[in-house]
Amino acid sequence: NRSNLDVLLNYDKKLNLHGLKVLLGYHLEKYNYYENTMFRKSFPNNDLTDMNAGTASTQTNGGFTRELAMLSYFGRINYTLMDRYLFEANFRADASSRFYADNRWGYFPSFSMGWRISEEPFMKSMRHIIDNLKFRVSYGTLGNINNVGNYDYFQNYSGTGYYSFDDTSAKVIKESKPANPSLSWEKVALTDIGLDFDLWNGKLSGTADYYIKNTSDILLAYNVPLETGISNAPSQNV
Repeated sequence: NRSNLDVLLNYDKKLNLHGLKVLLGYHLEKYNYYENTMFRKSFPNNDLTDMNAGTASTQTNGGFTRELAMLSYFGRINYTLMDRYLFEANFRADASSRFYADNRWGYFPSFSMGWRISEEPFMKSMRHIIDNLKFRVSYGTLGNINNVGNYDYFQNYSGTGYYSFDDTSAKVIKESKPANPSLSWEKVALTDIGLDFDLWNGKLSGTADYYIKNTSDILLAYNVPLETGISNAPSQNV
């Protein structure tokens, strides 16, 4: 079962040489999964559909649950002056149930500026050659949770372990993955400087970009020696 709620508010105003656009948003997502299975084989014929009609010695069953939630607030302000100077600021605040309550929120701002050089008065003499020339610069951050499990800040347990009691093998519940309550968002920061141009009525166009991308607090499973008894590597920010 997956449910979503999205709320958006938009404001758009143009006054003489100024243009202003504002966006505010709210996003809520919840995911719940429940599964129960049962299995038998060797039914006498296809008309008998009750589970008891199958051979009891081949019966198996299983089941598990999974829950996930995400909450986001976001906004954007876009301002233009004389259709030449462009400014934009964005901000996101995201919370994920995959992290402990103290580290659940991540904050991700971004900013950009553009200059439409081709609209400047001193470019009039070049209009027969340059259709569009724009310089831009931006800096932005994003969050990532794709490399972490739903419950990695808890101890994870498995029912596949065995232990010897008086030379008799007994099935036990064992810790398969240690808890890490300090887990938090993986962060990506991107700085970009670019130039766009169109020449000779669109006969030649191009884009040039120089960018620097840095990823920090990378979510990875850190291997541990098998002698520890831990079967699944703990997740960490590295």
